[in-house]
Amino acid sequence: MSIINSILKTLNMEEKNIIFNENFVEKININKTNCLIYIGYLKNEYEYCPIYGCKNDNTIIKNGTKTSLIKIPKVSELTSYLELIKQRYKCKNCRKRFNASTNIVDYRCHISNNTKYSIIKYAKDIIPNTYIAKNHNVSNMTIQRIINKIYDDEKLYRNYLPENICIDEFTALKRKMDSHMMKNS
Repeated sequence: MSIINSILKTLNMEEKNIIFNENFVEKININKTNCLIYIGYLKNEYEYCPIYGCKNDNTIIKNGTKTSLIKIPKVSELTSYLELIKQRYKCKNCRKRFNASTNIVDYRCHISNNTKYSIIKYAKDIIPNTYIAKNHNVSNMTIQRIINKIYDDEKLYRNYLPENICIDEFTALKRKMDSHMMKNS
């Protein structure tokens, strides 16, 4: 097993396109907190342009890099980040630029999917959002957004009425209807 596979298994990530160098982890101080930063490079091979679908006949070229600091779950109770250096590409046919993509993090998001799953796992228990936020080093609103997104994805949208409807105030309506009918008589 290579060192890259060991690192990815330790971080619980399944990504074949991330490459780690010899000095792949640093311990630094961010906002008076000791943090671990894993440094990896993300490179993809494209057969087609992901924007317009142009065939890659040596028309997709490398065009610099973009660094993202991604929040990952804690390692040994230390706040951890993945500094992911993404390869940028340019398509000569459509003249569009794009980054290498991964399933570790959603598009334009800096919180890893593993961190979101961990937040959801804590949210299933009866634990205050402030504790979950402090434990995962995110804000209370981020916790609420993640919970709401999961709830919205699970929500059922029906275009019909159910077979049984429970009516709670049936007797009160009957009295009102009787008195109303007697006034009109």
